[in-house]
Amino acid sequence: MLALLPMNSTVTNLAYPDGFIPQSSRKGYSDIWHKVKGKTAEGKPFTGFVWGGDIAKGWRKTDLDGDGALEIVTLGLSPSPRAELTDIRAELRVIKQGKLLARKEIKGLCLFKDCDTSPLLRILTDPAHPEVRFFEASTLFEGCETGMERAFFLWDGREIQLIYHAEFLTKTVFQKGKAVIKAEGSELPLRTCRFSHINASFEPVWIWEEFALPVAAQGGPIARAK
Repeated sequence: MLALLPMNSTVTNLAYPDGFIPQSSRKGYSDIWHKVKGKTAEGKPFTGFVWGGDIAKGWRKTDLDGDGALEIVTLGLSPSPRAELTDIRAELRVIKQGKLLARKEIKGLCLFKDCDTSPLLRILTDPAHPEVRFFEASTLFEGCETGMERAFFLWDGREIQLIYHAEFLTKTVFQKGKAVIKAEGSELPLRTCRFSHINASFEPVWIWEEFALPVAAQGGPIARAK
């Protein structure tokens, strides 16, 4: 091992000589080794190899909370070892200034080489509630079968909540539910969000449900019995 790279490190991919693409299995997944160059955490340059399963398959850099500092959202393989053939897991992460803020496993979303997938990571908004962000982690696969999986999540600033995960060609739903947004500093629900459908522009449409908060939770006076 030449160097131990910290999370969210950036490397540059280098071309292999023709016909030379090393590949191996780790953690139950098969992927290629990428020849890369970069710098260690101490700033020392290196050239070496990084296994493809340790590289993000998609990433987006944006200001999620409006404080002027950028967060990085990444999509990659789950670091958990694969227990059996059907045990396939991806993982979303939210990282800020090198610190992991949240992570969420996505069961069944195939990102490794054997699936021949084209992954997609998007950050979405809803004009009805611009204060929250949605993540879409999707794959188009053309391996043993052809299909398109799309998984949608809500980021409330604290955790990544899965809302909907389905394969859209066969209309197979794997998981569905609702995200709960809580009032600041409270465990009381402020609103919930559910997936409705995909519109003519292939964008998700959401169903919102609002809840009225007790007066005390809104910062008003608290009545006391005499």
